[in-house]
Amino acid sequence: MYNNKRQKDTQIIVTEIFIEHPDWNAKQVYDRYCFLIGDINKAVTLNAVQKHVQKLKDKNKEITKFGLDNSWHMGLLDQYHFSPEAIRKIFELMIDGRDITIRRAVWISRFCTLSVSLDLLFFMAYRYAAGEYLSQLSGEPTFDTTTIDREFIGVILSKPEKAKSYVAFHKRDPEKLKSIRNELKQRKVKNERSHSTTKQKKGHLFNQNQPR
Repeated sequence: MYNNKRQKDTQIIVTEIFIEHPDWNAKQVYDRYCFLIGDINKAVTLNAVQKHVQKLKDKNKEITKFGLDNSWHMGLLDQYHFSPEAIRKIFELMIDGRDITIRRAVWISRFCTLSVSLDLLFFMAYRYAAGEYLSQLSGEPTFDTTTIDREFIGVILSKPEKAKSYVAFHKRDPEKLKSIRNELKQRKVKNERSHSTTKQKKGHLFNQNQPR
């Protein structure tokens, strides 16, 4: 029998792996999970991982039916009545080479009147969109944005130099997985993991290219 904290820690790692590799089978996810925790004796069973992976796949199928993570194109404006300012910002981000999904476009439309740089606008939309997807994947009835709100309120109200530093930092980091990792920890676990070695090994999962 696994204690509650161990179950939650396992769900965090497995969910991270699933989001990064949605096409992997349960055995591949399990092998990666064992590598990340660094101690096979502390691992849950393959069956436990299989059950959680299946839940994630079932939930992901429900989410993809809505198509919010498909690429945005202007032909969708008959469904999404964005303001002229929002359309202009989306165009500018597309010209800049950013990957704009429908979900991100919706968030851009909500923030387009803020006095922020184009880079910061994109990262805000990216952050909220990733959190929204995670909320849906976790089966939460509502998307609680409190933590993300506090993060960006501090950036928006700060001096321009700090906002630039924030954007520069996230351009170097894998923003998608960093956001997901933070969301998972805040939603499911309040205490930090006790083993620092696990954190160090786990960090290799996020060494991917920055989002476009």
